[in-house]
Amino acid sequence: MKIVCITPIKHLNGLLEKMRTYGTVVYKPEITKNELVQLLENDNKINCIFCNPNKQNYILDKFVLSNSRVRVIHTASTGLNHIDLDICKKFNIKIVSLTNDFDLIEKLPSTSELSFGIMLCLLRKIPQSFDAVKLGYWDYEPFIGHELASLKVGIVGYGRLGKIMAHYCNAFGMKVYVCDPYKQVSDYSQISLKEVAKLCHVISLHVHVSDNTKYM
Repeated sequence: MKIVCITPIKHLNGLLEKMRTYGTVVYKPEITKNELVQLLENDNKINCIFCNPNKQNYILDKFVLSNSRVRVIHTASTGLNHIDLDICKKFNIKIVSLTNDFDLIEKLPSTSELSFGIMLCLLRKIPQSFDAVKLGYWDYEPFIGHELASLKVGIVGYGRLGKIMAHYCNAFGMKVYVCDPYKQVSDYSQISLKEVAKLCHVISLHVHVSDNTKYM
């Protein structure tokens, strides 16, 4: 097997070495779409792509795959909106993702941690106050923001990430509401999307991109 890795993995201890036990690895974490097309056309021994939508800013589509020998796409994600699934089916390319690897993804809270961190920064104006202090300004009044314990948060999508986010918000004293038409929620108050928009100070989306959720 010859693998082209188009996402950074050197920060993950031992992963690149582990990947090399399966075959030759071409490590190109900064490769553009046009460069990937050229690489796949020029090297017909590459039969596997390892990717991640957090880094990749283009879709693996017909333009990329039509003149390649790729037979497997591994993605270090649960979402698949960075891969043209219809084209992969047409070209008989297998997709391997984390979507159904429940034992593994239950141990990965990083996305929820970042979501909570961004919310905290926005509500408490942490980046702005940090920049002001670096410039020598110590007046806290412009950066008071909002205490989390005084706010209501609406969690839209109560899967793995939504549950973790709800847990973090609850730990900070926020009133948590959940909107998920596909699940019965007993831990928190379950309300409709319209009610979330009406009641909540903060709305946190934790849904896969699909025809039903696009432009939500």
